[in-house]
Amino acid sequence: MSLDIQLIKPEDIHKQNDFICVYQEVFAGAPYFEKWESTEIQSMMDHWFEIGNAYVSVAYIDGNPIAIAAGVPLVAEQKRYNALKLEDQYMHLVDSIFYNVEVAVLPSCRGRGIASQLIDNRILFAQENEFSHLVFITIEEGSLSEPLYLKKGFQRITNLLVPEIQNGINGEDVHYNNVFLIKEI
Repeated sequence: MSLDIQLIKPEDIHKQNDFICVYQEVFAGAPYFEKWESTEIQSMMDHWFEIGNAYVSVAYIDGNPIAIAAGVPLVAEQKRYNALKLEDQYMHLVDSIFYNVEVAVLPSCRGRGIASQLIDNRILFAQENEFSHLVFITIEEGSLSEPLYLKKGFQRITNLLVPEIQNGINGEDVHYNNVFLIKEI
């Protein structure tokens, strides 16, 4: 198995479509059960590309898209920025934090170290771009990724929850809390 992680550029429509397909499949399943239209995901990517210093990638095995990752400077994501800025311990760091928006691996490809490689790749990107900390956000209950983040040295910010509401695959809203995990790099 050779994992090929490729950065996506705004003009690369094929890779953007691969990102959208992986995103839809991953987040339609447990524990999320979210329904995302292609146009919604495309709009998110366009937003990330406009920010600059964004990291949007798709990972391939044998030419097949199997995982995605995206991240931006925390200052570009106001809701998360404002939440973390209120924390005394982190308020002086918020301008030097890289926020990992997504890391997602297709269910059929999990358990092979792919997410771990994506996280390592993101740590390297953040270091090369002179960020001091890396933040991941995941759902509070039923997270598939939190154990991996903790294994990679991230610390859970225990008193900080960010409520989310997404469109569910059954037509009803999905409510959950997101938690922050942070690491100095």
